[in-house]
Amino acid sequence: MNDTTVTPEERLVSAPAVSEQPDPAKELEAVRTGTVSVRTEDYARDLEFQQQAGRVQGFQAVASGLSLSVIQWFSAMKASGEYKGRSFTDQRGNIHQPQTFEELCKSMGFSRESIDEHLRNYATFGEERLTEIRNLGLTVRDTRKIRKAIKDVDEDTKKEIFRELKSSTPEELRVTIDVICAQHAKAQADNRKLEKEAEKLKEKVEALEKDKEAQQKVAQERNDQIAALKEELIVATSSAIADVEVKKMKKNAKNREIIDEKCRDAVFAVASLAAFGSSVLADDENSEETAAYVHERISSAVRGMAAHILSAGIDVDLTAELVPDFGPDMDGEPFPGADDQETTD
Repeated sequence: MNDTTVTPEERLVSAPAVSEQPDPAKELEAVRTGTVSVRTEDYARDLEFQQQAGRVQGFQAVASGLSLSVIQWFSAMKASGEYKGRSFTDQRGNIHQPQTFEELCKSMGFSRESIDEHLRNYATFGEERLTEIRNLGLTVRDTRKIRKAIKDVDEDTKKEIFRELKSSTPEELRVTIDVICAQHAKAQADNRKLEKEAEKLKEKVEALEKDKEAQQKVAQERNDQIAALKEELIVATSSAIADVEVKKMKKNAKNREIIDEKCRDAVFAVASLAAFGSSVLADDENSEETAAYVHERISSAVRGMAAHILSAGIDVDLTAELVPDFGPDMDGEPFPGADDQETTD
């Protein structure tokens, strides 16, 4: 007879069903009887699920804890939701059709909290390390401590922690766990401190950057204002110069117009005066005294006009303008006294 040791997992798969456990096929057939017709593939899935559930319940009846295969089964069910709407019968003959994961756990005889704890351990440790933890005989509480300690560490640190655990004697194991947890707590505290310091440094850097940006913005705005004022000054100065020149030009043009107008008025008045004087002189009815008065009065008027023109600073050569040019005498010399001769008729 071979001395072969049967593991709980092997017992879960190969051991005969517990005596109280109903036959899955018969129970499912009873559930289906009198109901609507079911597709063959659905029936096959229900039967397979019933068999799986029966193995899990059977293992529960003979084992003190959950095997890795059972934990993996719950993990797969939670991820896929394959259990929803599937029928199975428990050891007492009760039929279940779980719709939620919590209902599945309860129908299988476990609490949701207990299964979630096992799933967290499985997700954190993996199959190999979870087996090592079980071989070390760690309690649920100690397992939870180790899980929290290695949750956020790198793979090398995890390996080092498990080397320390496996190298410890049963008497030293509790102390090793406490040391690991203390180191983890200190590392977490140091990390939190570093994170706070990093956050403060980040805030300081952001504040400096904002201050730098604000200063750059103020400087840019100041430069923009200076540039705008310079442009306004140039435009204003150019406009002022242009306005002054335009005003000067307009004023000069206007003054010339006025001079032209007054000169025309003056020439017209003189022409009118000369015409009237000429008509008086041509009138035989006027006496010699009247004729002499015409000459004297117009001569006096011309002298008055000349005096006003000269006193106004107007550069006019009255001799050249008023003394007629009779031409040279027979010897080529001008008439004597031509420079100071008065105009007479």
